[in-house]
Amino acid sequence: SQFRKTELCVFHVQGWCSKGARCEFAHGDNELQPVPNLTKTSLCRRWLNHACKFSSSECRFAHGAQEQRITRTYINPAAGTGKRNTRKRGGSEGSPRAPDSDEGK
Repeated sequence: SQFRKTELCVFHVQGWCSKGARCEFAHGDNELQPVPNLTKTSLCRRWLNHACKFSSSECRFAHGAQEQRITRTYINPAAGTGKRNTRKRGGSEGSPRAPDSDEGK
């Protein structure tokens, strides 16, 4: 999941998380991961119906396939698990659909 370890485990804080290393939540600040930037990763449903009141630059959803982004974790669902994804997908690094870094956004 793109959201694995992006929040602290409330059960671990209380001392009774039974999942241990399998827990989807962080067991301390050292495990916390940045929340992925999902801006423009989905098409705007209102735009598809010609009803979005926001301009393309104001809307957090993509106004057309040319704006749509794909995150690295989506391309490589094994990211964070230590497994390698050997399939090549996505555009070139310069294309709008090229995977974007989730860091620093």
